[in-house]
Amino acid sequence: MAKNPTLQNRFQQFIQGNPRAEWADDLAELSRVGSERRADFLLDNRSIVGEIKSLEEDPCWKIDEEVTRLQEERGFIVVGRVHLKGIFSNFPDSDELSRRIMRRVTRAIEHALSKANSQIESTKRLLALPQADGVLILLNGDIAILDPGLVRGKVQSLLDEKDGSGLTRYPHVVGVLFLTEKHRVRIIGRSKPLGLIIAKGQFPSFGQTGNALIRLLSEWATHGGPDVHHLRSPQ
Repeated sequence: MAKNPTLQNRFQQFIQGNPRAEWADDLAELSRVGSERRADFLLDNRSIVGEIKSLEEDPCWKIDEEVTRLQEERGFIVVGRVHLKGIFSNFPDSDELSRRIMRRVTRAIEHALSKANSQIESTKRLLALPQADGVLILLNGDIAILDPGLVRGKVQSLLDEKDGSGLTRYPHVVGVLFLTEKHRVRIIGRSKPLGLIIAKGQFPSFGQTGNALIRLLSEWATHGGPDVHHLRSPQ
């Protein structure tokens, strides 16, 4: 029996058939530059360079692993289902323990953003598009723990993070479009998956790029994807 296409497969097909987009692997200019990694697509007359990444691994096992390690090191017992705050509340380093687990749980998000930044940079350079905005399309088909609140917080902190020289750590990504089919909101009796646009803080031209991504959400629904509810990110 054939498997249903994944969210990533469906979104890639949508982009490849979108008249506003150019699929990078189909571009003659890029076929002549060897095997250097490049982004997935260009949008709106090459004013936007986009990369698609999908969150595939459920990181819940990392939480279990950390709790087991702490049980062995500190000699406590967990019975039944207990919130992490309840486990850590009696430890003086509870905040650091929570941060450690969240770093592990969200590591795939950081990895996706880092790779996208590199691929967008190379594509802008190869195609001589220094003014193009780079965006990451981050997909979550079925991972419950990576909910919009958690993803928004992690992505926003990464987008605004500076390196040791005070420069933006991911200079080639100005925003992220997060699409999740695992998390839904009920509106007028209909269950809709969520779409969230997260912009780099104070980026001056993201209004136009943000509008392009909102339009992309609408086109995704028209294409045959689900009618996505745009969960607006506070600026």
